[in-house]
Amino acid sequence: MWRQISAFFIKFAYQKKTNFVFVYNSRLMIKSEVFAFLNELKNHNNKEWFDANRERYESTRSEFKIFTENLLQNCMQFDADLKGLEVKNCLFRINRDVRFSQNKDPYKINYALSLTKGGKKTFYAGYYFHLQPGECFAGGGIYGPQPDILKAVRNEIYFHYSEFESILSEKKFRKHYSGLDKIEMLKNPPKGFADDSPAMEYLKHKHFVISTRFTDHQIQAKTFLSEITEKFEALHPFIAFLNRAVDNR
Repeated sequence: MWRQISAFFIKFAYQKKTNFVFVYNSRLMIKSEVFAFLNELKNHNNKEWFDANRERYESTRSEFKIFTENLLQNCMQFDADLKGLEVKNCLFRINRDVRFSQNKDPYKINYALSLTKGGKKTFYAGYYFHLQPGECFAGGGIYGPQPDILKAVRNEIYFHYSEFESILSEKKFRKHYSGLDKIEMLKNPPKGFADDSPAMEYLKHKHFVISTRFTDHQIQAKTFLSEITEKFEALHPFIAFLNRAVDNR
């Protein structure tokens, strides 16, 4: 029933041409219980504790899923590539893949979602939200692209530098973000591009990601769904630019 009510308010708000959605339904808020569960999981990261607290996991996971459903509905209003996307293809599992890791903790200590064309397993750029006590952030782009996609994105920036620069300079974008995250960069210009290219600052990036951080208090505010929707909408031209590169590779 709550999902039907939420969908009604979302549709109504956009029909009225409001900028962002404010749905006064407490189930859309990310509650303190989510943070409490993840904090305790961090200190008891083992199967025995998890099994004993499975009901809490199911409850908090459900809260995060409902939040994701509403965020996805919001974002579909400005990004048509997300239409038809199912929530099950947006959420990440809590179980860790420990096969090749020295850290053998069986569970992640966060909830995360990715709103990406075709689902989270595709190579497309998308929007990402990471909920972890004390380490919450949101943003989007392409992290760790395959060589052909990395080359395609660099080519798109190289040949359409002015457009890319204008996207990152736009007033709505600058309200929320400062630019590309400097996660990992080449020391020298990548092969195949003129060393004196004005786009070289961007071409040296190995990942094309933009993000912003939140406090735990901000995440639990009634306005957070609307705030993250606004931030994702400001990121849309950047996402669309990257996805054009992926499509044209």
